[in-house]
Amino acid sequence: MQVDGDWVDWFPPTHPDRPDAPNMDMSITVGWNAAVKAGVTREEMDAWALRSHRNAIAAIDEGRFKEEIVPIDTPHGLFSVDEHPRRDTSMEKLAALKPLHPEIEGFSITAGNACGANDGAAALTIASDRLGLPALATIRSWASVGVDPAITGLAPVEAIPKALGRAGLSVADVNLFEINEAFAAMCVATIKLLDLHPKRSTSAAAAARWGIPSRRPEPGCSSPWCTNCAAAAAGSASRRCARAAGWARRR
Repeated sequence: MQVDGDWVDWFPPTHPDRPDAPNMDMSITVGWNAAVKAGVTREEMDAWALRSHRNAIAAIDEGRFKEEIVPIDTPHGLFSVDEHPRRDTSMEKLAALKPLHPEIEGFSITAGNACGANDGAAALTIASDRLGLPALATIRSWASVGVDPAITGLAPVEAIPKALGRAGLSVADVNLFEINEAFAAMCVATIKLLDLHPKRSTSAAAAARWGIPSRRPEPGCSSPWCTNCAAAAAGSASRRCARAAGWARRR
């Protein structure tokens, strides 16, 4: 970010710099290294990104987020629909984008298969049981894991089984998995390594199409997830958000 015209880090380093784990470059630590570990190809990343945008556009057109968005008057007009999802994207357009690190052989993370950086805000009301209001969801369990800074993107692979174990569930018991989608590589890698079915993985709420607002409030992650569980009539769901399931371990 810029302060008085000078560029400064917007949050402090999380670990000592290493060639395979540079600070402040999640395209490597979350995206690329996860892709390499799981054998994820550029085509698979782009296909996942395209699927994400199409799911998002369909959800918008079906009005699935109208109850979650409070319209806001801005100098540019009324804001009531998320702007990030692209209606005109295609595999051809995604394939034409240049990698973010062309100096790294085979590097295939691009602006198209990574999330954007957007503004965002969310609010959450916590109510008492005595009000008799129906609950949107019940948290059965949660898990937090520490992983090497180079493989931050693979934290869900460790956290999901841990959380399921605490709840007495298996992967087969879960109808919907919401995996942080900062990079398409992260989702595809997790699906491969945990042998998840793509149709049960990540709903209409993830980041490659919405963009990740810096320091996004936790309710912003939770609300669409609850909505999609209800829409899918899911008996059980597992959610992995960056803050909930494993930052890089300091070394």
